[in-house]
Amino acid sequence: MRISTRNISEYIKGHENEYYIEYYLKEGSVVLSRSTLLLVPEKHFAFKKPKLKAVISGEGKRFSITLSSNVFVKDLEIGFDGVDVVFEDNYIDLCSEAPVKINFSVLGAEQTSFYLKDALELFSIYDLL
Repeated sequence: MRISTRNISEYIKGHENEYYIEYYLKEGSVVLSRSTLLLVPEKHFAFKKPKLKAVISGEGKRFSITLSSNVFVKDLEIGFDGVDVVFEDNYIDLCSEAPVKINFSVLGAEQTSFYLKDALELFSIYDLL
């Protein structure tokens, strides 16, 4: 296990509301867990309006959604209007460099990726500001 520490204060001084820290836990090449840490309270962070991209693949009751953004997105909530689903994780953070793939299952009737794309609802902290 490798844990790194680094003093970054000289690089971010005066810009604490623009930077965040991303950290993750990997086993080999597999990312087991990831998260982000803001350097200021959320109400003081300078969130930018995201341009979100979502690609849904799968069929029947088993799907995945790959999400990406042009800017950092905190606490992105994923949902579908009128469709009950079970996500691996439905609240995520997106860093502009790294798309995130989430698997999910549809409850009830089988669906198509085209229908799910139309029913997709995405909300983040930016939408609350």
